[in-house]
Amino acid sequence: MKGLTEKQRQVLEFIESFEETSGMAPTVYEIAENFSVKTSTVFSHLRALQRKKYLSRSSKARSIMVTKPMHPRRRPAGLRSIPLMDLESINTKTEPLKEIFCDASFLHRASGASDLRNLFAVTLENDDLQKKGILNGDVAILRRHPAAIRTGDVILAMINDHPEFRECTRLDDDFVEISGMRPGIPPRSYPLEEAPFKGVVVSVQRSL
Repeated sequence: MKGLTEKQRQVLEFIESFEETSGMAPTVYEIAENFSVKTSTVFSHLRALQRKKYLSRSSKARSIMVTKPMHPRRRPAGLRSIPLMDLESINTKTEPLKEIFCDASFLHRASGASDLRNLFAVTLENDDLQKKGILNGDVAILRRHPAAIRTGDVILAMINDHPEFRECTRLDDDFVEISGMRPGIPPRSYPLEEAPFKGVVVSVQRSL
């Protein structure tokens, strides 16, 4: 855009993209990490963008607000997109089937995640999770690479190179035990750092 250096344009584009995807402004540290620069460099770019009236910010965390967006919003404010993945190819780098749209504030509460970019969705094609209130045809929303897992969580795990939903039935500092959702599947224990988890279910959408 006119009046911006190339780096300022890149920073502004990143801020817009982050807001569109996660429903909140990035922190200075997240911007610095994305561009592999020092936070002092980011502050310099932000001050320049403020002087040029492209954004405003205060001393509060995540207070950056774009005042001259470079691109029109792709969706109404408050809605965020989540990639809907094919369950059978979840372990490969395939493109999502499509996007689904959810209320960002609800997702923040449900997932406990500050960055919604770590979420993805899959459609259930059986009744394996019925005892958890998740039915055939429901869309399960999961958080990738779960940093915190609790007993009772529904986990998507790779079992013999096949994605399966399991329940976390026991957890301690070093090991996790997961049980099958169907009768006859014995529980399996893994060292916590080696558990083959692809995500943990944080929310469900149901088509009525």
